[in-house]
Amino acid sequence: MGRNCSAKNCQKNDARNVNTSFFKFPDDVTLCAKWIEFCASPQLTAAFQASGPYGIRGRKICSDHFTRDSFRAPLNTHQGLKYGAVPRLNTNAEEYLDVEYLEDSEPTDVTPAVDTPMTKSKRKKVEKRYYVQGRHDLFEVLILEDPQ
Repeated sequence: MGRNCSAKNCQKNDARNVNTSFFKFPDDVTLCAKWIEFCASPQLTAAFQASGPYGIRGRKICSDHFTRDSFRAPLNTHQGLKYGAVPRLNTNAEEYLDVEYLEDSEPTDVTPAVDTPMTKSKRKKVEKRYYVQGRHDLFEVLILEDPQ
């Protein structure tokens, strides 16, 4: 049986995802607590509170949850994480986003429309989430579900 990623809603394991790296939780209590918080798992939290990092020995988080600047060699995740790296990318969460958009109002005659478009607010499901690492910044790109 392979190692599974402990991040919430992540289904990756090392048997099926050979190009994904898996990292064990750190022994440093403060750093480990940040990893536990990211995972949002009541079972992990309880085990950590009962026994500290020892209580979650053998648990892993996959490389998909770390920004490129978290790795020793950003192009090769198998080289390992830098000390102090904390998972930040939740690529598997199903989310909804409140979106404001402009509603086009069609003019009834040929004269230019005087009315400005009305702003409406709708809740749209986040279909895909991409993270783009720039030289100094991390950008988040959201693809929203088409309402039709």
